[in-house]
Amino acid sequence: MLIEKYQESGNFDLDNSEGSQARIKDDYKSKLDYILMILDYLGYGCETEIEEHITEKEIESSLKLEDEIDKSIRIISPDISSDQLKLYKAYYLNRNNENKNGLCAIWPKNSGKWFEAELYFNSKNALEKFPFLYDISSRARGNRKTAMKISKKDDIEDLVSVINEIIEPKQTIKKRERFTFSMLGLKAGDELVYIRDPKIKCYVNDDSTVRFNGKVMSITSLATDLIKPKNKISGSLFFMYKGERLDILRTRLELGKNKEK
Repeated sequence: MLIEKYQESGNFDLDNSEGSQARIKDDYKSKLDYILMILDYLGYGCETEIEEHITEKEIESSLKLEDEIDKSIRIISPDISSDQLKLYKAYYLNRNNENKNGLCAIWPKNSGKWFEAELYFNSKNALEKFPFLYDISSRARGNRKTAMKISKKDDIEDLVSVINEIIEPKQTIKKRERFTFSMLGLKAGDELVYIRDPKIKCYVNDDSTVRFNGKVMSITSLATDLIKPKNKISGSLFFMYKGERLDILRTRLELGKNKEK
């Protein structure tokens, strides 16, 4: 089975020329994903490019990115804990000493040149709301059905947005308030920057609209015009104020209010 997997990838020259599943029992087939996982961790993934030698600078960059991921996840809630397992780190939400609720698992890929976050999130809902996620249900990872690639700071912000979406139904009973700029302390004239192109900017017009190239519209309408997604999106996911994305700023402020209470 492994021979056939690696032949399909075309990334390696194989000494073995032929594979066969004729005498492999079903219970052994279930171990295939685990073996592939280990090989990928070691830099010999059959679905990725062949690993190049990793330099000290790349190692330092990988450790820094890993620390940023960990810091960003933990700041979401004081009830988030983690377990460092053999090949990955798993994060949980654990309130009032109740059962742990899984949030995500962070896997180093290609010797840590980038990371994959596997998420405990309904696959259909996640893919509809967050276009950067992809389906991993075929990997048999239990309840982790979707994943995303993390290689830069913007990706970490995307991850935080998804985790907030996972946590929020457990945090509040009442429906979340309609988004307004005043809840973030923003006022008319404040500058907002598009996360995918800092040259694109808009300005707060009133509590629910922005001005962009002489037009007045909601921030969600503007984000939709720029991205042209297949499904509905939230504009606060794609604009920043003073370097902080609006949905992250909102969550931080809401968590601060909850602590005061």
